Amino acid sequence: MSFEVTSTYHDFNEDYSAIRLQITKKSEEKVTFGRENALVKHVVLVLDISGSMAGMSLKRSKKAICSMFDKLWEEQNTFTHFVTYNSVATSYRFETDLSSAKKIVRNIKASGSTNFEAAFNEINLLTKRFANKSDLSIVFFTDGQDNHDQTKGKVKINKSLEILSESISTKFSTSELHSLGFTRDHDAVLMNKITSIGSNQGIFQYISSSEEIEQCTETLSSVIINSSNLSAKLTQNGKVLQKILLENYVPEEEEEIEENEKENEKENENEKEKEKEDEDEEEDPELLLNEQNNKNNYEKYIAYLFVPIIQKNDKYHIVLTSGTINTEVLLDLQKEESINDKKQIIISFRFFRSTLMKLSERLTSPNVTKKELLVMKETVDTFDKETNKMLKSIQKFKRKDKQTLFPQCQDLKNYIIKFHELLALALTSKVLTNEQIATLNSLAYRGITKNRLKKKLDKRVQSNVDLFEKIDKTVETIVSKIDFDKLKEREKENIEYYGQCVLSTNNWIEALEDEDCLGIAIDIGRSEAAIMDPSQLQIKDIFSSMISAQAFLDACEFSLTNVKENDSKEIFVHGGFDKRISGEIVKGQAREKITGVIPLYICKEHWRIAKLKMKPVFGFMTTLDVLGYSYSQVATIPFLVLAKACQNLQSEFEKKQFKMILDTCNHVYLDTTEMKKEVVNLWNDYTLKGLLRTPDSIISNRLFVSRLLTGFANKTIEFPKSNDHIVSFLQCLVEEEFRRNQGKKIKQMSSDQINKIVYKILNVNEKKYITPRVKEFKMNLDKKKKNNDMDSTGYAENIISLLKTKGVKIIAKYDTTQGGNNNESGEEDEKDEKTKNKKKQRKKKKNRMPEDWKGVIQLNDTGKQLLEASSFTFKNRIIPILNIIKQFYNDQELEPLKLEKITDLKIDSNTKLLALLIQNLLHVKNASRRLSFEKETYVNPFEEPKKFLKRIFAEHVNNKVGKITSDYSTQLNQAGFGERARIFGETDNIYEAVGALRGAFIGENIGYFADELRIPNRPLVYEKLVILTQGHFHGIPLIYDKMKTTVNNITPWTIGKIKLHRIYRNNVKSATKEQWKKINPNFNYIIDRNLYGEWGKTEQKNEKSKK
Repeated sequence: MSFEVTSTYHDFNEDYSAIRLQITKKSEEKVTFGRENALVKHVVLVLDISGSMAGMSLKRSKKAICSMFDKLWEEQNTFTHFVTYNSVATSYRFETDLSSAKKIVRNIKASGSTNFEAAFNEINLLTKRFANKSDLSIVFFTDGQDNHDQTKGKVKINKSLEILSESISTKFSTSELHSLGFTRDHDAVLMNKITSIGSNQGIFQYISSSEEIEQCTETLSSVIINSSNLSAKLTQNGKVLQKILLENYVPEEEEEIEENEKENEKENENEKEKEKEDEDEEEDPELLLNEQNNKNNYEKYIAYLFVPIIQKNDKYHIVLTSGTINTEVLLDLQKEESINDKKQIIISFRFFRSTLMKLSERLTSPNVTKKELLVMKETVDTFDKETNKMLKSIQKFKRKDKQTLFPQCQDLKNYIIKFHELLALALTSKVLTNEQIATLNSLAYRGITKNRLKKKLDKRVQSNVDLFEKIDKTVETIVSKIDFDKLKEREKENIEYYGQCVLSTNNWIEALEDEDCLGIAIDIGRSEAAIMDPSQLQIKDIFSSMISAQAFLDACEFSLTNVKENDSKEIFVHGGFDKRISGEIVKGQAREKITGVIPLYICKEHWRIAKLKMKPVFGFMTTLDVLGYSYSQVATIPFLVLAKACQNLQSEFEKKQFKMILDTCNHVYLDTTEMKKEVVNLWNDYTLKGLLRTPDSIISNRLFVSRLLTGFANKTIEFPKSNDHIVSFLQCLVEEEFRRNQGKKIKQMSSDQINKIVYKILNVNEKKYITPRVKEFKMNLDKKKKNNDMDSTGYAENIISLLKTKGVKIIAKYDTTQGGNNNESGEEDEKDEKTKNKKKQRKKKKNRMPEDWKGVIQLNDTGKQLLEASSFTFKNRIIPILNIIKQFYNDQELEPLKLEKITDLKIDSNTKLLALLIQNLLHVKNASRRLSFEKETYVNPFEEPKKFLKRIFAEHVNNKVGKITSDYSTQLNQAGFGERARIFGETDNIYEAVGALRGAFIGENIGYFADELRIPNRPLVYEKLVILTQGHFHGIPLIYDKMKTTVNNITPWTIGKIKLHRIYRNNVKSATKEQWKKINPNFNYIIDRNLYGEWGKTEQKNEKSKK
């Protein structure tokens, strides 16, 4: 491995020189596809599981981490590790078993406080076991601030972070730390600091809502996978001045490849063409895409640095580290006397952003002075004016340059605006909130994130440059071998059948002679999601006009060139990344707006050209860049067009057009081995394996059914012999399509909100099924209270039961659930048996099934609304799929199904439909549907609708009764807190004390419990005082505060100084001095002065004299 470094500089302004580095990392070994020769990379995902993460934050974080596992597991030489932390930290190392790794993550529960020190220490211990000179990426997930140690917390955190930084800097070749901060309560300053301790700059992302977690981790996964295993530092006289932020090198327009390299490439390609001269094999499109992978054995990077004005004798070095290679290079700085406007703007962007990042760090510092703030204001005002000037200059650039520079300029402008807002607040002496700091930091890193992410698309673009050069030569070679006289004679009947190109007026043979192919004109819409997932492309219309692929691409270039002076008009040419906007690249014969084309299969010769020309066409249609092609586009777009063609087959022309598109899909399908296998397997197992119906296996039902139609048409899939199989398949498909299209509002609802809707739909007769059971419960409870039959040991049993579910080991001597062993007779066993029977009876009563409910729902307004919504979904989402399925019967002997109404699918009663819709509501999240199949709780709504509805009815009735009775019990308990406080003080069972305390409120009844501990000789005083002040027991919340919302549900209580002193004084021998000091360090002087000082001795003498 070797490095080649070129460096130029110019005086950027009066104070700074700008250095531009270009670094080429050359490998002596051939680079192979899949990173087999890459360095080992360790990725550590660090998750905050404190109590505050409970709920959607933890749920979505776990899902996002599992998604990251999926991506990282595919990367060779990459090892994934997992660390969780709350009060303590735990690490997990996963070697090969992905399913067990996911299981561990999914079983994580939230509890305890947030302890960053423990997390940093655990990461340090974990990473010490990794191989030296490997690469390291760490990702932090957190939503809170450190609340574990309120006294020396910050000092300890900074120290442990410093130790971690030193450890990873010496051990690893490259390291980067990224952080995701959820909600406004996370420690934005610390999370920002974390990103800077690695050898490469990490990324901080502020996530204001848990819904954004998965999107952000998707971005971060791409950054980690594509991150460089090279780090660089700028040094002078042996001192490190700064880390260098390396960017993936993308050749600029004006830069040309050296002539000798061009000549060599041409010679090599000509030799290859000669070797293939006599071969007449069709090129596999997948091989064509990947042939260039073994071509390059070097990586290029650029970087921009800003240093004080360079003097004649100044010398700078850069230290480059990759694996075990550590190279120091003296920069041969060549001065550029002048640079063009474009380069000046690019460099200005880097300078402004890097300066603002430094200013942001100072602005958010607690000790920033007003004088500093005024200097900042002057600097940022200057940047703002310069940015406005640059915006005007960019207007004059070429369209391609504008597309690149405008977004960068807009991001910088947004950053400056936000900085101004916070600077104004700081100048008025207002303290910046954590949320404001997080937002500013997130904007600061946006530029870095985009530059790092750009690498992924740039890789695709760069690889396609070579691919498309090869395609052009391949097309030329194929066309040169065609005997057009024979072709015209053979296909003379088909020449007029396919028509002419609306632009060139060439028929398909003339287009072929011109190294082109003919296709059907279409209108499309796209969102940015289509770049990575072409199934998101929307086929708006299929036109009667025919257009050749090259004519379409030429029209794109011409139309875009015509609006280059007005960049905002571009969107009306291609439609941009907004499905709602109607573009117009060229007008068709009927004045239709053409924005896309699907090249057709006409004959073997035409297809060889068409399947190659598809690549740049589909690349542009999906990404607005012909070089944005990926093979998934060819495997997707023709089938989306086929799905659209099935929607209207009234006229003979429409049927003819459908046949053309089906023939094309047929050959795409037959050319792709993987697609054939996948579609056959899905068809065979679709009704048997529910997990196959989820988006994990089938991203789009419409796309799947189109491919299935093609499989039936070309006989690679055996058509069923009866309609029963088709109906079963359709029922499952329709159920899943209903589930996926429940509306944005439903998808955003919590499980509690969903359950409320289901309860309304069930239209429960509360007078019949709720009121009598609640009345019975109240009578029994009141009777027990009256007879004083409420045994205090129930408190212990409840707590022990909760602890066992959390996996906490129970102290045997306090475990009242085990029973004694001192009874010589079988009386105790008999008692236990009676207790068990009572519990069984109670459980049976609690979960009893309303036997007299017949499983028929009397529709109310909520039920009617649900059915109305389902009618809309059926019409707009399911009918288009059924229109495709109708074509399954073409050339088949089986009599076709009608497939016009939902009853044609044997969903012929409201009971079946409601069972389907209610189960879909409960499974609106993909994870819920997956879990129902994994745990086998899914019920087929078409076979057992009443059984399902009865079960759901019983569950919701029991839950309703349970909530009402629980609230009533709580009210009774609240009224008896004096008695509970007495039990808390007198009991020598710690679990009973915890149970008695649970549910106490600060400001209402918490004082009763503290008063009990002031009484001398109470058992377990120290232990009770600990749980009373911490507010929890093994993560179980015990104390609440109506005036204060605690995110983690755990509310510590600070006992007043006087009350605490009396507890200490009356129970001084119940604990050691060190133990008493842990209760509240702020009041330790009471212990030193009063209990163990002169005052304490005097009090003890007085006590003795009284006795």
